Order: sequence, then C-alpha cells, then structure tokens
Amino acid sequence: MVYRSDFQLQRHGATCGPASLRNVLASLGRPPDDERAVFSGDTSGWWRARLLGMTLDELAALAEANGVGRVRVWRAPDPAAWRALLASLDTPGRRLIVNFDRAPLHGVAIGHFSPVAGYDPAGDQVLLLDVTPGFGAQLVPSERLRATITTRDPVSGRWRGALQIDAVAPSP
Repeated sequence: MVYRSDFQLQRHGATCGPASLRNVLASLGRPPDDERAVFSGDTSGWWRARLLGMTLDELAALAEANGVGRVRVWRAPDPAAWRALLASLDTPGRRLIVNFDRAPLHGVAIGHFSPVAGYDPAGDQVLLLDVTPGFGAQLVPSERLRATITTRDPVSGRWRGALQIDAVAPSP
C-alpha cells in the first residue's frame, strides 16, 4: 500500500474521517489539497463534520461522492472475515479505513477513523496510520483492532467497522 510523503494529519478535532479519506485519495494519486476539499464545496457538510465528526455511513457516502470507486462498509466482521479482508489489502487499488473506539488502544473512549496501510499475516499485525497529531503509524495486533471496530457508535447506534474502497482508474 502506498502512502506518499504528502500524508496529512487531521487539522481539527473531529475531522479524522475526512482526513483519512483525503489520505486514501492521495495514496491513489488523487490528492485533494486538504481534508476540507473532500467535501467539494459542501460547506454545511464540512462544518457538521468539523464540529460533530462523522459516522461510518456518512464517511462511506462522502467517499462515494468523491467518485473513488466501489465503497463497501464492513460491520462487526468475524475473525476469519476480518483476516481475509486484511489479507486482501495486497489487491491493487484497495484501501481500508477503520472506524474504531480509541479506548482499547489509547485509553480514551471516543470514536476515530484512520487508514490501514498494511497487514503482516505472519505476525498478525496491522499497520494503522493514525491521523491524529502525536500518534503516527502503529503496529496493532489484528484481533485487538477488530475488537475496537466491533463496538457501537453512540451517534448512529450501529456497529463501527471498516470502509473498503476499491478504486477505479481516474479518467484522463
């Protein structure tokens, strides 16, 4: 998985979803200027996300609106499906953003989004690219990360999960 040198951290407290999507788009060679640019002029959507954050479904809709390709939401995958999804990250154009509860990883009970940059099946570890300043890239045991995405989002009442993006080639 290629995340270039233009990886950007989130600039505002609740914009981890747009920042993660921005970095996924940049990794596919379609870099928006910043996290706000993924809203393509939707000022009210930007301010809502900036102030309140986003749900997994809202981020999926934003990814689709950016015309990146096929977008699939995974909710509460069982261990086998989770590892199969992680192993599929070698598929060209496939990207993954996880929506997780920070408490099991960082001790703070709050929802968060970050891109997944890769999977090491031998060590069963995931390379998580945290978009929050001060956290950076982290190797996380895959089952521990799966446990964080199989929690309920208090805003939507739905399971957190992962956003799989299968990019299409950009139009010339």
